[in-house]
Amino acid sequence: MKLSQAFPSKYLSAKDLNGENLTLTIAGWEIAKLGDDKKPVLKFQEIEKRLVLNVTNGNLLEDLLQTDELDEWVGARITLGVEKVQFGNKRVPALRVQEGPQG
Repeated sequence: MKLSQAFPSKYLSAKDLNGENLTLTIAGWEIAKLGDDKKPVLKFQEIEKRLVLNVTNGNLLEDLLQTDELDEWVGARITLGVEKVQFGNKRVPALRVQEGPQG
């Protein structure tokens, strides 16, 4: 058994993509309390797991969808991929909204 199976998460992570892009339809959003923070979380039609929005992905979506109104994102198809990003003194895989044509 993998550790991720012993402690499943309801949120998407880079590992969930298995090195491939994933195109999804936004079904809705909510504000979730994560630790001491509250963050927007996107729900999708195709899968149960949700995407916690960070500033980078939020800004990319705002640019791609040409609005910062979350309600207007519902129904949009977006593609997620994995990029290595700097986190402290390490480069780690992170989920990123992909620019360009959405599926």
